[in-house]
Amino acid sequence: MYKWQRIKALHAQGVGIRQIARDVGVSRNTVRKYLKEAGPPQFKAREYTKELDKFLEEIKVMLAKGYIGTRIYKELKDKGYQGSLASVHRYLRAIKEDDRTAKLATTRVETGPGKQMQYDWKVWTLPVDGKLVKIYLHEVVLSYSRMKFYTFSLSITTADVIRVLIEAIDFFGGYAPELVIDNGKQMVITHQKDGIVRYNDEFLKFCGMYGIEPCPCANYRARTKGKVERPFYYVQEHLLRGLEVGNLNEFAVKLSEFQEAYNKRPHSTLGRPPAEMFAEEKECLVKIPAVEPALLHHKEPLKPRN
Repeated sequence: MYKWQRIKALHAQGVGIRQIARDVGVSRNTVRKYLKEAGPPQFKAREYTKELDKFLEEIKVMLAKGYIGTRIYKELKDKGYQGSLASVHRYLRAIKEDDRTAKLATTRVETGPGKQMQYDWKVWTLPVDGKLVKIYLHEVVLSYSRMKFYTFSLSITTADVIRVLIEAIDFFGGYAPELVIDNGKQMVITHQKDGIVRYNDEFLKFCGMYGIEPCPCANYRARTKGKVERPFYYVQEHLLRGLEVGNLNEFAVKLSEFQEAYNKRPHSTLGRPPAEMFAEEKECLVKIPAVEPALLHHKEPLKPRN
């Protein structure tokens, strides 16, 4: 499904069929076939593991000692490694790249208009009519303008996440092709240290149908999506803390009013209100595609009755 999603994302960004075929590593006919299909191809996913993964800790120790690739290869062969020297060199490059990315992960990077959006959610216990109710507060932020969309749910499933993103896209009147996310199981099944990501099938299908490129932040490095992390603190302290409501509809109204006021408030870094900058960014957003709603929802097969 990943290639199908990647092809859809590149096509939404205006990349030609020939270039997509080169980037994804498939034929042009395959690109055309996937672009014609409304839903992802059906296949049984396989999990891949690397033989070198079981030596990871030992490799890190050897790197810390300054061992070069050929020395590490020799040591691993003595420990039972059956692979090639080239595989060891590739593995070492991946480790070094991961370390380099981790060191740079918290450096603030400003993106151009209509290029990126970020999504996250947090749990909060809200007093409703005298009873404590667990809610999940969702936030979607356009990285350039910092324009924000808030909503909430009473559960946190993949369907909830997709619903929130669709509502945010409708609110913005378009979307950015890159979506920075956390590694929640609703979206990401596994995110390995070498950068290989296995996505939730339903979430990946949603991304493919909208032409969105998901970008999960590095494990344990939530600050890499700081444009959505930091505003949560503001919402927590300026709206949620101490708030009591009679019903959830009342909370929805208060959240909407807070969102409107927050988007009109000058941003501390940019010096301008998100709503003002959004007026410049809106024209750069990807237009909302015509998507069949039924294709976005997973249907369990009917069980035969006895």
